[in-house]
Amino acid sequence: MKLQIVFPEFDVTKAPQFTAPALARLLAVGCQQRMAGTVEALLCQAIGVCRQADWPLAPISRLGEGASDAGSGYWLKVDPVHLVLQRDYFSLGPRLLLSLEESQALLALLNQHFSADGLTFLAASIPDYWYLHLQDDPQISTAELSVAIGRDTTSYMPQGQGATKWNRLLNEMQMLLHEHPINQARELRGELAANSVWLSGGGVLPLLAVPANKAIYANDALSAGLALLAGQPARSLLADMHKVLDEPHGEVLLVMQESPSAELMEAVLHALKQRKISHLTMDFALHGEVLRVEAQPLDTWKFWKKPQSIASLLGTGA
Repeated sequence: MKLQIVFPEFDVTKAPQFTAPALARLLAVGCQQRMAGTVEALLCQAIGVCRQADWPLAPISRLGEGASDAGSGYWLKVDPVHLVLQRDYFSLGPRLLLSLEESQALLALLNQHFSADGLTFLAASIPDYWYLHLQDDPQISTAELSVAIGRDTTSYMPQGQGATKWNRLLNEMQMLLHEHPINQARELRGELAANSVWLSGGGVLPLLAVPANKAIYANDALSAGLALLAGQPARSLLADMHKVLDEPHGEVLLVMQESPSAELMEAVLHALKQRKISHLTMDFALHGEVLRVEAQPLDTWKFWKKPQSIASLLGTGA
């Protein structure tokens, strides 16, 4: 079996489970390389999805949520964001968590204001982000939120033939949201205001020429959509995922939005030692780049490779 584990939101500061000895061991003995890009792009490539102006994350996620309209028109992902004024530029603050009521109210505001422009904003399965549906290609390319967050937004704004129009629309959205009572209430509670939106992952729903022979286990909409495109069922992550390692799969992809259990990582290390896994790949999202760690059974015998703290191995601190 070839096993690929993807960690889209790996946070060593918030997940005590990441101190699991088995994971530290795998990081120590594996071959490491840093790659530009995002894990979402790698997921698309893993099943044969090609890049359009963007990686078409929005329509694929829409498909993964079970929406029947995913194949119609052009889709963009819309993230409510908090713009922070620095000395001479704006940066993106940390990800926002909106309540369902806040999300619905802001969606209604945007739809009412921009309906004449042909913009339709739609809710996602969770209230933290939305979709924007267009009839025509907006002629822009965008940057994913995970790449731009915490950085000067100037270099990450929409580019392309339609950039002037869309940057104007984004400024209009920003002004519309800035004084909304919901944001005033959030600030009174000491929370960050959703004072702008971030567009990314635009495209039309792709078609795969050849279905991918890969078993995909995940709980997020993007992975579910990729599984459907690959002609595979969208398998949910289970509490006993370690049992999957005993099943007769040729290739398995696990997308771990949450922190992995120590039990799972122990099972992965054991399966690699026992040659049930012929090749292990682990991809960690690290702010605009990916740390890829690859290991084969013989690597587990590198006893001279001493495990270090996971934060140190990932270059995120001691």
